[in-house]
Amino acid sequence: MLFCGTAQAISISPYRNVVTVHSQNHQYRATSVPYSSINESRWGKTDVYDNRTSDLLYTIPECMVEGYLLISDDGRTVAHIIDNAYRSQDTSSYITHEINLYRNGEVLRRLTLDELLQCDRCEDFLLFNARQEEYIGGGEYISTFAHRTSTIEKFVSDHPIFLYHDTVFIYTSTYKLIKLDLLTGQFTEAEFNTFTLEQLSAMPTIERIEERFKNADEYASLRNDQEGYSVENALAKALKMKDDKNEKDKDGTYNHERYKYYPVHAWLRISRDGAVSIIQLTNREHLPETELRNAITALDYQFPSTLPNGIDIWYQEITASLRKSNNRVAAKERKLEKQREEEERQRRWEADTINGFYIPRNIEECFHQLDTLLSPTDIKPSEITAAGRRPSSSTSD
Repeated sequence: MLFCGTAQAISISPYRNVVTVHSQNHQYRATSVPYSSINESRWGKTDVYDNRTSDLLYTIPECMVEGYLLISDDGRTVAHIIDNAYRSQDTSSYITHEINLYRNGEVLRRLTLDELLQCDRCEDFLLFNARQEEYIGGGEYISTFAHRTSTIEKFVSDHPIFLYHDTVFIYTSTYKLIKLDLLTGQFTEAEFNTFTLEQLSAMPTIERIEERFKNADEYASLRNDQEGYSVENALAKALKMKDDKNEKDKDGTYNHERYKYYPVHAWLRISRDGAVSIIQLTNREHLPETELRNAITALDYQFPSTLPNGIDIWYQEITASLRKSNNRVAAKERKLEKQREEEERQRRWEADTINGFYIPRNIEECFHQLDTLLSPTDIKPSEITAAGRRPSSSTSD
């Protein structure tokens, strides 16, 4: 048997792990280290060592802590199999449903869910799981199997992946068995019942070691500042702006209703030695880009104290919502912003097309569109016509 894991949505756990796995001949090992508090993040690294000499052979610049991490008997190929519930368009930062193969530290092949299950825009999970959730009351559910679930289906639900030397056997949600060759990166399909329960039970195990540590916060904080002095406060001060969005003005009106605010969001790469770089910056309202970047990187960030030695890089995010310091200027900007919002609302209300999608003006236009889209055989006599009337029956008693 190998090890089992359950699909999950994007999440932040109280603890994270440094994971080490060994090849089945015990000559090589891969150690994966996360660089982010988000479980599904790719940020991190995976080092491959020769157990006989303890030499570092190569490093893959991706985290493979979640899911299944495998290494071939020659130490040259590393496989990472992930099957998360979370689906992201940002595949450069988040891992969802896929198999990634690496040869000597370089990407050999990336297999998507669509390729593996041979479908277009698959909405399924990759791995087989016959379990179902049964509601037992009080907001509680239990995991059960249907009455006719076979013994081997129950076994595979807990252990959907097996490794025998350099071949990975993957039981899929489409009731197939995928055989993946770690040396070539090629895969073939086989019948679900290729192996008996006795054969699966006799498969060799993979040694997986997890070193747990307390997770760091998702958001960056500043070093040695007074309590309550946040990144947002410091950024506002550096840019000579204000960060009082959720405060009230003298007349009791919340500031976010009275003044225009500039939202800022960034992902930072923070090193233990104090170096900071911006990985991704969202500056939707176009604050001066150079000035904003300089202000962000000039702040003195606290490297998370919960991280163990050996983790010298961590990715954290910052958010801020800032306004001009001059109340009159900020209020005028908000007035203009409201005018543009109203103009856009009116434009969308009157438009017949939004983002390439036709918007009917009334119910009659809806049926006209249906008449053009449907074939005559698809339109039943009982349906309402474009004129909004049901057709009269041509039959008599």
